[in-house]
Amino acid sequence: MSEKYKLQLIDDSSFHVSLRKVKFDSLGIPNDLPENTEFRLRTKDSYKILKLTDNMVEFEFTREKFFEPAGFFAIEIVLTVDYKLKSSKNKDKEKVIERDIKNEYFKLLSPAATRASMLVSALTDIDGRSPVVDPPYPISEDDEE
Repeated sequence: MSEKYKLQLIDDSSFHVSLRKVKFDSLGIPNDLPENTEFRLRTKDSYKILKLTDNMVEFEFTREKFFEPAGFFAIEIVLTVDYKLKSSKNKDKEKVIERDIKNEYFKLLSPAATRASMLVSALTDIDGRSPVVDPPYPISEDDEE
């Protein structure tokens, strides 16, 4: 039986989330589609390490919401989430942080994903229709809708 993974460098006791970008494109319905075309609403989440210092790490989290085939709307939301780092003499911090995020992806990116979810709902509710309710957690490629 394996023990639960413990974060090595990232201190998850507090964080700071900032909004960087919100993009909403109203696309309508393409005219050249066959009559029985079914649209599939998709969600794509991604992240990258934006900044790494001796005492903090900043992740950029992007949520894209779109249809296949392209139509209706496309949304892109970019947020950052900052965490303090625990003191360490480890020379390869980026590798350790990558391991932390790999093992605690859900936990570390949920603060940004929760806010992205609220923004998607607000943007899709503007015209009075039922809002799109996104999951308030990061979606990995394995979980993709």
